[in-house]
Amino acid sequence: MSSTRRLHVLQVVGNAIVGGMETYVQRLVERLPSERFRVTCLSPSDGPLANALRAAGCAVHITPVPEEPIWRSIQYGTLLARHEGVDVVHAHLANAHLLAGLIGKLANVPVLATIHGRDLWVPDIEIHRMVDSHLCVVSRVTYYQALGAGVRADRLHCVTNGVDPTVFKPRPSSNALRNELGFALDAPVVGFIGRLSEEKGPDVFVRVASLALNANPDLRFVLIGEGPMRKKLEDDIARLNLQERVVLAGARAGMHEIIPELDVVLATSWTEGQPLAVMEAMACARPIIVTEIGGVPELVAHGTGMMYTPGDAEGMAGALVRLVANPARQAAMGRAARARIESEFDLNERVAEIADLFTTLCADGARIEKRVSALPSVKVAAAKSISGESARDAR
Repeated sequence: MSSTRRLHVLQVVGNAIVGGMETYVQRLVERLPSERFRVTCLSPSDGPLANALRAAGCAVHITPVPEEPIWRSIQYGTLLARHEGVDVVHAHLANAHLLAGLIGKLANVPVLATIHGRDLWVPDIEIHRMVDSHLCVVSRVTYYQALGAGVRADRLHCVTNGVDPTVFKPRPSSNALRNELGFALDAPVVGFIGRLSEEKGPDVFVRVASLALNANPDLRFVLIGEGPMRKKLEDDIARLNLQERVVLAGARAGMHEIIPELDVVLATSWTEGQPLAVMEAMACARPIIVTEIGGVPELVAHGTGMMYTPGDAEGMAGALVRLVANPARQAAMGRAARARIESEFDLNERVAEIADLFTTLCADGARIEKRVSALPSVKVAAAKSISGESARDAR
């Protein structure tokens, strides 16, 4: 392999919605050094993610990525990898890992799967053992879980998520959000940022709001995001008569400008890997109240935030009321959060780690003699026998 040739990375994504995994992939593609890497993506659908990747110079191919892969996608990806000179395949979510593993095995190139959630799913372990893929996790708790599940240490890597502190940073409030939502300019605004789906606990956020408003009626709450629970949340808000004080604001662009408008960010998830929304709030020096799950404790340390058991609406509401009543503590917590992101979770450093990992895997792959024979046959039924437990997206 020529030292001057750009390495070709094939990204395989299992979802193409607006979420943490998709944001991770977009930022990685945007920041991989173009003089070192060429990137192509296999996506299950067209839309905002595909358009963003194209804008970053990534060639995007659309093919189904179901939990049990179909021959059309296996063949498409394998021939793409062979004829376009792919050097490494990088997968995101278990369904993508399975497709990527088969592509890598048939094209004889290394496979890396990033596990974005808290848990290592059984299909990921099965695929890893079947195709000898490398696994990359985003938190230490998942790293040791993987070791305990028998993943080989030389095939396991931990690279945390990251945030660009030059983009997500403290800004003077413009009051644009308050004006748009009809909130008083002096009202403390508490935000939820994420997909409106069960694992994120937006209904817990509404319960926290209801309890906290009993103690401080001046508080205002906003949920930023979209998802399948929207109708339920609308019903809950109406039933509790909170329409003027709890607002569903929908998905928003430009979160680096919106987050500084919030006084406190509240994350009520039941499961997480290493949530980007929490990290972005920390980078913006916003105080955070979060649930103690997955890789979150690795973020929230040294006075950077407050943690509670998932579902503990009463505890989180009490903490919120006390925090809003103590501006000095809010400011100190925000400063500590910002400093932690700058020192431990800078996005450019994380991308550099992934780039080095790609380079290492490609160097290993180059030492394997590539087959030049015709495409071997594949028994699709054997691929379908692999467990198809649904993977959860980490946002």
